[in-house]
Amino acid sequence: MRLATLGSGSSGNATLLDTGEGLLLIDCGLSAKEAERRMAELDLSMSDLLAILVTHEHADHIGGVSALASKSGAPVFASRGTARKLKCTYQEIRAEQEFSVPGCSVEIKPVAVPHDAREPVQFTFTLNSIKVGILTDLGSVTPHVVEEFTGCHSLLVESNHCREMLSEGPYPAALKRRILGPWGHLSNDQTAGFLKQIFALGSIPENLILGHISKENNSKTRVEDCLGDLVSKVNSLVYASQDEVLPWSNPVRNA
Repeated sequence: MRLATLGSGSSGNATLLDTGEGLLLIDCGLSAKEAERRMAELDLSMSDLLAILVTHEHADHIGGVSALASKSGAPVFASRGTARKLKCTYQEIRAEQEFSVPGCSVEIKPVAVPHDAREPVQFTFTLNSIKVGILTDLGSVTPHVVEEFTGCHSLLVESNHCREMLSEGPYPAALKRRILGPWGHLSNDQTAGFLKQIFALGSIPENLILGHISKENNSKTRVEDCLGDLVSKVNSLVYASQDEVLPWSNPVRNA
């Protein structure tokens, strides 16, 4: 299995998982037209999608979902709380209850996370002995999150903001409190702490993607400074961008 991102950030998120049996799209905060254009950069089209999975209802994650589902015919999977904001039919999923999509034998687990949305989830994907995780949009690293995302061979995790940049930046006070709060987004320090926890458990991903990096309140340099030597044992470390397609990660296959 392998990951690619069409965009990652507060202006629109969309992640592709190549399962080896077909493509899953996780979120689409880009317009359907822009998502289609960026898929073409990977020599893909909407007809390649097996399904669209939605983590939560914020606009930067669902903005293009309904239109893309209509154009592609791909079924949409979302929690009931998330689906209140969708304008398309969907198949209901529930946190902690594994499911699969037609034509694909990957086990998909929606994982409950602390975020200021209705029934937000993130996802792990398991095929035989291979596990891939997508973890963004959470304000706290809970023991449950650590447990569920330990053992990932490929992992996309957010490193949203630098606390100093956010605190001193131009955002309104209420928005700063929301982002910094336990239901907001992970800071660089929190992401480093999460990685330390799973690394201590012997879980070092072969592929690590850092995403949802704020343009206004963070930078790649700040992330790198915070992580330091922590990620030196990761085979592949890349940074997802808001404005550019991040090509496929190295594929992880069953032993």
